[in-house]
Amino acid sequence: IEDAGCELRYNDSIKLVTIDTGINITGGVRLGGNNAANEMDDYEEGTFGAITGSAMSSATITGVYTKVGRKVHIQYKVTSIAVSSTSSGVAFTLPFAVNSSYNDAVGSAMVQYLNTTGYQIVCYGYDSVIRPYKINDDSHWIWVDGSDLNSGGTTTFLFDLTYTAT
Repeated sequence: IEDAGCELRYNDSIKLVTIDTGINITGGVRLGGNNAANEMDDYEEGTFGAITGSAMSSATITGVYTKVGRKVHIQYKVTSIAVSSTSSGVAFTLPFAVNSSYNDAVGSAMVQYLNTTGYQIVCYGYDSVIRPYKINDDSHWIWVDGSDLNSGGTTTFLFDLTYTAT
């Protein structure tokens, strides 16, 4: 014990150590059983966000995520969008790629000042991007493109998405 801290070792490797802000664990923590299926080996919180594609030249983006194992939850706010192409689809980056083996991800979205009416907006995550889509009464999915954005830069998107990462 040093400075009121302690270490736990296995085969002479440090597995747990107390620090002034909490505990550091090397490897995973197994909850409810001693097998790999019960092991949590990754927890992370952070910020992210960038535009991708050619529909927008710039935007103010605030993205936060929490990752537990391979499950990722994101919240995204996009404002002050500058349109560069009215014919290109709108897309934003994700902090981790979507694992398509577990299906792509659909989440909730809110939008303000979109140049279209009569649609619900959802967010769709696949590969390493999130795209806003318009859905009409006929259940057609239409990718939001630059022509849907307010040219005055006032379009605002709020996304909420949970998905399984690769």
